[in-house]
Amino acid sequence: MTSLFFPIERLQKKYRADVNRLPGPASPDALRSVEDHLGVEFPDELRDFLARHHGASLLRGTINIRSTTDIAPASEDAPTVVLFADVEGQAWAFARDSGTSYAFGEWDGEALRPMHGSFSAWLNGTISICEARPTQLSDRISLRLAADPNDPYQALIAGEFALKQGDPDSAEAPLLIAASHPATAAVAWQRLGDVRTASDAEAAMKAWQKAFHITTLPLPYPGAPTVDAELFRSLTHCFPDPEELERELTKFMDDQVADVTSGVEAALFVTAGQRRGRSALQRGARSLARDHFADLLGRCRMMRHSHVPWDTVLLLAEVEADLGNHDEAEAYVRRIRREGPAQLNNNARLVLGKIAITREEPWAEDILREAFHDAEAPLDAEHKAKAAALFAERMLRRNQLEDAQTWINRTESVSVPLAMPTLRATVSLLKGDLARAQKDLQVAKSHYEAAISQLDIRDDEELRLRLTSRLGDIQEAKGNLKGAYKLHRDAVEGFVRLELPVREAWALLRLARHVESPTGLLKAARQRFLEADLAAGIAALDSVTDDASGSLEWHLARATAHTRARHDARRSRPPWERADAERPERRLGAHRLAISACGPAIVDALASILDNAARAMATGRVRAVDVPVLQYVAAVDLLAGHRSWAAANVLLQHLVEQRVTGPARSALQAAVARSPNAALVDGLLRCVEKPDDHPASVVAEACEALGLRRERSSLKALVSLARQEANPVSRKAAIVALARIGDRRVVDEIIPALTDPVLEGPAALALLMLGDRRGVDFHARALTDNRTGLTVSPGEIVGRYGGPTHHLLLRTAARGQGEGAIGALQGLGLLGDPRAVPDLLEAIDHRDRRMVEVAAGALEIITGHREEMDEPGWKTKWNLWWEREGDSFDLGCRYRNGSVFTPHMLLERMSADDAWTRRTAHDELVITSGVNLPFDAEGPWRIQQMHLAAWRKWLQEEGHRMRPGRWYLDGQEVA
Repeated sequence: MTSLFFPIERLQKKYRADVNRLPGPASPDALRSVEDHLGVEFPDELRDFLARHHGASLLRGTINIRSTTDIAPASEDAPTVVLFADVEGQAWAFARDSGTSYAFGEWDGEALRPMHGSFSAWLNGTISICEARPTQLSDRISLRLAADPNDPYQALIAGEFALKQGDPDSAEAPLLIAASHPATAAVAWQRLGDVRTASDAEAAMKAWQKAFHITTLPLPYPGAPTVDAELFRSLTHCFPDPEELERELTKFMDDQVADVTSGVEAALFVTAGQRRGRSALQRGARSLARDHFADLLGRCRMMRHSHVPWDTVLLLAEVEADLGNHDEAEAYVRRIRREGPAQLNNNARLVLGKIAITREEPWAEDILREAFHDAEAPLDAEHKAKAAALFAERMLRRNQLEDAQTWINRTESVSVPLAMPTLRATVSLLKGDLARAQKDLQVAKSHYEAAISQLDIRDDEELRLRLTSRLGDIQEAKGNLKGAYKLHRDAVEGFVRLELPVREAWALLRLARHVESPTGLLKAARQRFLEADLAAGIAALDSVTDDASGSLEWHLARATAHTRARHDARRSRPPWERADAERPERRLGAHRLAISACGPAIVDALASILDNAARAMATGRVRAVDVPVLQYVAAVDLLAGHRSWAAANVLLQHLVEQRVTGPARSALQAAVARSPNAALVDGLLRCVEKPDDHPASVVAEACEALGLRRERSSLKALVSLARQEANPVSRKAAIVALARIGDRRVVDEIIPALTDPVLEGPAALALLMLGDRRGVDFHARALTDNRTGLTVSPGEIVGRYGGPTHHLLLRTAARGQGEGAIGALQGLGLLGDPRAVPDLLEAIDHRDRRMVEVAAGALEIITGHREEMDEPGWKTKWNLWWEREGDSFDLGCRYRNGSVFTPHMLLERMSADDAWTRRTAHDELVITSGVNLPFDAEGPWRIQQMHLAAWRKWLQEEGHRMRPGRWYLDGQEVA
């Protein structure tokens, strides 16, 4: 008791009475009441102090010890941490650390930084510092340590400070003091291991093991001393046997971690879990590593501090990809790119690119190019080198040797400064592959051998086995079949050991070339390819067995499943979004490429499947998701990839004979429009060049396909069909196709169609697409004359493509009746002139429900504001809102959805989930800008992204010519 109050008595003797203020005692009832309220018992010394002095103000308020009325929990998240003092504005707190011990330290708002193990040590040390006011950290540490040389917290601080100063000899004694106290022992033993690592490796490992075995979670309070993540990396030295290390880490996670309550604790738990998974991964136990990572991910969600360790999600994606579970891997990539941190996006792209290359799918180059050239979040050098290496591998597989050389050079230039053996060896492997593609086997062999010499025993074993397999290819090419057999067998056994089933399957195909009866090896390879759903592998295996159509049923079944997935994603059916169509589109692309490599027999088989599916659909009404429709769509998609005349003939037959309707028909038209088969173009041209040989509806479909293909070679035939003597059905299709192709020389051929009641609407739209304002003039006259029966609403066209001078026309038409008035109301919204708002507010009081709905929609198009029509008083709310906000809209300025209209708005709508929205936005952008860049509104997602990128580039370079808030037609401002 005397030692507790000795510093206070010294201050009272040393300074005048007004320097230190010491009130009388707190009553026992007050102390008990505060403890009951807090749910925390006071340390004995603090209770003794309060029992004599109910708070204190020392050294003119420099040190303030709170009275019982001011003692409070540090925060709602840390109720066991209690604020008891303030020193020069800094809050100090205590918390129970273990058993009956307490920690005293600074509270930073989130965590307690423990500095003393007793109240008396804190009081003595704090008074010493406030009197001496040292400027050096070392002096402050010395003064606090002098207050109690055996204080474990101060001993730990002193030891860590000595380590940071590069004085391990001075660190050991205080660390040993800290190691004797349960609250600081784990950290102290870790630091003792660091101290001893240079002089006594065995003692260091024992210290680290001690620290590891006594570490427990959760911590008693936020900020409690605990080991750092480096300890788990040090454990590799303590447990050289990886399986023993994994057992120890499992024991830690199961027995020593009861819960996780903070980010600091979560980081330790995740580090331990990842270290366990990586250890299994390094010894080739990929399935076990996958289980470890999945277990870690699940347990992190169940902790009190629930969170997603996104780097673990990325590890799971990588492991699943290695195991051939590519759909599962892409599901993890999808999570990262939707919900994860932006800095992992490029890593996710690398996983995606690697999958696309492994599966030999389309658009792998675009994925890797994004990863290499991402300007918003540049990759670090290692990831950049990996992306370049994957790109080089892709070019080699496609036999584009010049591009491969370029990307090999990029890989080398990025990886050389890194001095990483695996990257150096990868560059040598790629150089060897390039030399082999150039038929220089000796140079290839030297590169492969150089790559092996660049790897040491601890480096990437997968890469070593890939080199072994390639050396086997070299031996085989040189006629040394015995040596090739041994190398290929070693590769197979290695890939089996590392649980790399896809690489194993390819190695089995190599090995099968060396045995007389390869049936067992080929069967094993097929099984691996089937498990990985690898179309390219199945196609390669079929080519080895000379049975190109043997796996057609499997290709069709998988393509049908991917077709269904694409259907759901394209329609954004929850939980899918439009972008999720990319995966099934790539999968379909791989099957299409596999089929395209087959001979003509595959065409006959697919033709039979198409016929059967068409007959099944002919029995009644079918939906897009019915099995016959999906099978037909999948088979058409596969056949469209085959470049033979026979494949083109089958597709044209189905088109000409009109064997299917509905969704199947749409799929057939899309396949014909997008197929790379040049023979299809010849067939379509024959159809439009000799229209009398085919029904008008078939000629119309051929015109539509040529228009979608932007086939300029068809201009002459389409112009001929667009003339007055042609059938109205094919004439209409020819006019639309000419507009899609975008050659403005054909405008005069379309003008006469404006006098034909059947064709005037499509002709006017075609003129607009070709930059001729007579398309607007026609619809303006139709609106004035209250014409009906047109393909589109005249009011909508005038609103989209007219100017402020059309406001009066639309306003007058909107006061009428019928379809013309409804279209005019819609046009007022699309025109975007705020002058229309009063008329639209008047229209929402109309007796016709449709007029009211359209008027409300038009108001929303202009203002971006919405009122629910089912809510009481919604009309009044609209009027009140406009009275309040109307002044923020400038007259003479065009608005869309509450913002000043710009072409960027249309570009954003071209990314919408709905195909109609994408298509109309593209048409509007073409007509207003006068730029006819392509956009496949209903095509593959990756193709759309490429088209959008071209539009963005145009907007960046030329978009400034279109001033915000103005009206434009064909790139010219409408006065």
